[in-house]
Amino acid sequence: MNANPLLRACLNYGSMSGLSLFLVFIILYFAGFNPLGGISWIGAWIPLLFIVLATKFIRDQVLGGFITYGAAFRTGLLTVFFSSLLYALLVYVFGRMIDDGIVVMYQEEIRKSAEEAQALLSDKMIDQVLEEAENVSMSSIALNDFTGKMTGGIIVSLITAAFLMRKQ
Repeated sequence: MNANPLLRACLNYGSMSGLSLFLVFIILYFAGFNPLGGISWIGAWIPLLFIVLATKFIRDQVLGGFITYGAAFRTGLLTVFFSSLLYALLVYVFGRMIDDGIVVMYQEEIRKSAEEAQALLSDKMIDQVLEEAENVSMSSIALNDFTGKMTGGIIVSLITAAFLMRKQ
């Protein structure tokens, strides 16, 4: 079977990105940190790296050294889609099958952040944040991770496409 080279490359690089992000998640978890908390930003460079690698691969190996802005953006977008999807699925499975206490850990971090922000927010806003923290589930955490990574990936893809495009 001869699949679309763009799709195949984005799936490969996106999968490596998602697995790398999940590896950082596991390392943080076993190191005693909340891998869903603020420290998770330590892996923010990973999708950027794989978006650049995928775009350069498509440009240099598939398209003969040239790529339009649109094709470079599509490459980054598909790469981050596969990365975000795989990462969110792995986090969901981890939270449902391995340690469901991770939701409680996430809720406690939200409560702690709300207490720290008490001087900046009204009591009503603090109460709303705390109420929403009680309604957090593994599904909502995975969906938020997916959405957040996609949003960041779209921005990164727009920027990297501008730097990596090469016209004939």
